[in-house]
Amino acid sequence: MRLGAAALLTCLVMMPGLAQARSVEGWRGRKVVDEEGRPRPKLKGGGGGRSSRMAEAKKKKTKKKKTKKKKKSKSTSPSTSPSTSPSTSPKKGRTACTTILSKAKVPYAIASARPGIREPIEVRGPIAGVEYYTDSSRKAPLVLDCALVEALLEAGPIFRDEGIRRARYSASYQVRNIRGTNKRSKHSYGLALDVHSFEDDDGERLSVLDDYEQGLGDEVDCIGEPDTEAARSLRTLYCRFTRGSIFHLVLGPDDNADHHNHFHLEAPPWGERKAPRREPVVAPTPPRESPQPASGDDSAPGDASNSNG
Repeated sequence: MRLGAAALLTCLVMMPGLAQARSVEGWRGRKVVDEEGRPRPKLKGGGGGRSSRMAEAKKKKTKKKKTKKKKKSKSTSPSTSPSTSPSTSPKKGRTACTTILSKAKVPYAIASARPGIREPIEVRGPIAGVEYYTDSSRKAPLVLDCALVEALLEAGPIFRDEGIRRARYSASYQVRNIRGTNKRSKHSYGLALDVHSFEDDDGERLSVLDDYEQGLGDEVDCIGEPDTEAARSLRTLYCRFTRGSIFHLVLGPDDNADHHNHFHLEAPPWGERKAPRREPVVAPTPPRESPQPASGDDSAPGDASNSNG
């Protein structure tokens, strides 16, 4: 009886040490066993020790990162939409404006996208018999909005009435503000052209700076009485354009100092143009020839000196 009690006491003393040793082995990632030496089944969620739980957590974290990366790659995939906004991207195919140019046999090409220009057109030859050129050393192609090219097409007959075959311009498409303001100039949209001089069929040069005569005309007679034929031609062009509806705005030496040496020809955007366009004839109408007198009568009708009464 005493021996059994001593043996039992010895077992009770040794059991905590044995349990601690097995606990340490499990802590270090070795196989965890129960008191009888049999392996314990792993529990869901990493019940096989700290190292197992850490490995499981790392695995989940890696999987989560891959999922996020996959979602991010889908959201940042390159878009098939054009990089420019619809209002400034060049229209593809034939439009109402380009159809008019094509029917009139205007030499042109669809230009690459330009910021601000809705329908960029590269002019490659005379428009309605008028050649537009520049003295700029850059020799860049003339690129305008189609609405302005179409306006120049309508203005062609007026230029030809004055014998104009060439027009020298300085500014066409330029992204800038109106001087002294924060407002964009219509040059920024390809809707304005600054013309400094013209050349007629005889090669004579008509300069806005040198030949235009300011302060002439009135509300009734826009042209007035210029001293030279060059001045008359320039005044006629100015009056027909300012009093017509081909261009949205025409500025010249009579308007302000900024335009003392050129005509500013500005067209409205295609969707805002007036239709149908008509321009009044403001050039003086030549007097009609008097009817021929009757046979045997040399007097003109209405001549009081030769009347019978």
